[in-house]
Amino acid sequence: MESKGELRLRKAHTSDEYEMACVIHYSFTGIAKFHNIQPDFVTIERTVFVVRAELADKSIEGFVVEFIPSSEQENEAKPKTQVVGCAFRSIYDDVLGVDIIGVLPEFQGRGIGRMLMNELLKGVNKEKVKSARLVQDSFNSSSFSLYASLGFVLRQPLVVIPGSAPDDVIEPLLPNETLRAMTVSDIPECSQINKNMNGFDRTNELTFLINTEKSGFIPHVLLRDGKIVSYSCGANYNAHSCCESERHFLIFYTRLNLLHASEQMFRIIYCPGKYSDIIQFCLSHKLKVKKLNNLMVLGDYKEPPEGSVYISSCSF
Repeated sequence: MESKGELRLRKAHTSDEYEMACVIHYSFTGIAKFHNIQPDFVTIERTVFVVRAELADKSIEGFVVEFIPSSEQENEAKPKTQVVGCAFRSIYDDVLGVDIIGVLPEFQGRGIGRMLMNELLKGVNKEKVKSARLVQDSFNSSSFSLYASLGFVLRQPLVVIPGSAPDDVIEPLLPNETLRAMTVSDIPECSQINKNMNGFDRTNELTFLINTEKSGFIPHVLLRDGKIVSYSCGANYNAHSCCESERHFLIFYTRLNLLHASEQMFRIIYCPGKYSDIIQFCLSHKLKVKKLNNLMVLGDYKEPPEGSVYISSCSF
């Protein structure tokens, strides 16, 4: 029987942290278990860590939908409100990323997901924001239908692979190639690489990733004859990579254990299905495909040039 009451949407506060984590955990866990897939947010405690980081980021906005039960009697105590849906959006540069959206299973089917998506897309300065992007679980036909009805188009199927290569497997550098940590002075060059590949700026996001520990990884650059030709922000939910070739990405990927030894629990890549060398490398070293996702885009989209490699974060 459906609970009677009012739904109210508002901006998220730090005090919502635990309730939002519960919504995300139960939302993702329910449908993942139905499809016999390990959920992204395995425990509430780990999800709290993710929500806390999102709420602390000034470039990210969070929203919640509260359910306010109706009182059956006038003299009843004031009913307790409950957070039943939540979502985050990030706007670092000229792309809006839908980071996370979730609705408690018992409240799904009431239009809460659409309410949240409309809010995420509302009020965006269309002169500055070229597109909205998200990564969607391909097994979730309900969320696909929602996003498609809002104008999102499936642009890339993604193969989700958690983990990293064994410590003794290292993709070699050529004699004229060097690898080092990204510095602030590298940002204009790296942002231009992304712009040439994807059609949008990434200056603010790269600046943020260098200056904080949110990504869990230190961005690195690969140089050939002293010129930056590829970069990677790591391999986790918030990290992306722009590489000249699949070999270049594997140079970064096989060095994760050396460059980021303390962040193994969050390692994951969202690899477009067309990058067969990367996928076959992972499978040959006993890594497993967790699931398939879809990169969906509303607005401008530029296909990365043939031969180049773009590895998405969990939003874009």
